[in-house]
Amino acid sequence: MPTIPFFDAIIIGAGAAGLFCAGQAGQRGLKVLLIDHADKVAEKIRISGGGRCNFTNRDLDPAAPHKHFVGQNPQFCRSALSRYTPADFIALVQKHGIPFHEKHKGQLFADRSAEDIIAMLLAECEAGGVTRWQPCGVKKIAFLASSASESCRGSYQIDTDRGPVSAGALVIATGGLSIPKIGATDLGYRLAQQFNIPLVERKPGLVPLTFDGAGWAPYAQLAGLALPVQISTGAKKARMAFDEDLLFTHRG
Repeated sequence: MPTIPFFDAIIIGAGAAGLFCAGQAGQRGLKVLLIDHADKVAEKIRISGGGRCNFTNRDLDPAAPHKHFVGQNPQFCRSALSRYTPADFIALVQKHGIPFHEKHKGQLFADRSAEDIIAMLLAECEAGGVTRWQPCGVKKIAFLASSASESCRGSYQIDTDRGPVSAGALVIATGGLSIPKIGATDLGYRLAQQFNIPLVERKPGLVPLTFDGAGWAPYAQLAGLALPVQISTGAKKARMAFDEDLLFTHRG
């Protein structure tokens, strides 16, 4: 009976998060397998920022990153964004010789193309000796708990298009359903449900504010105009606010 390949960590999803995680884990000495079902890696990076990739924001406060995070649990991002700051990622971009510029309110973009950021992440994976299977679909995932007599903590058994593999740790970096046209699927949601991980009700995150019928008439002549505004929601401790530009479009 053939031996099932074992990895210290398997990462499903070769987008920004998956590539970065794989590279970091590999460079820390772990044996890593990165799996993605698409023909190309990081399609969302490729289209972000108008094709130039807005890769970080230098104005984020590393001491209080939760102030910049809008969500039901602002503390969610605190440990990650304080341990790996925008300055850390900027240093990585500079290490790879990628030219960039600040466009607006601390937003940093690659000068040439988002392809530079993708190439950087792939180079980091290569430096970590990461094994990459792509395209490769995931058919089934199971967790095998260790017995009381075993010293190991159990392992994940994954059935893929290229055969079964196993790992001591599994990272799901599949993203959400925002852009199905570039390969987004609900795999992450289904795996969360399989392992009884609670899901927050999914709602649109980037939507326009529109006016009904004649309600738009007083603003029609402002179409194409952008104004700096502060937008806030909630009250007291639940209040969140951010400064950005409000754009009037031809529809609302």
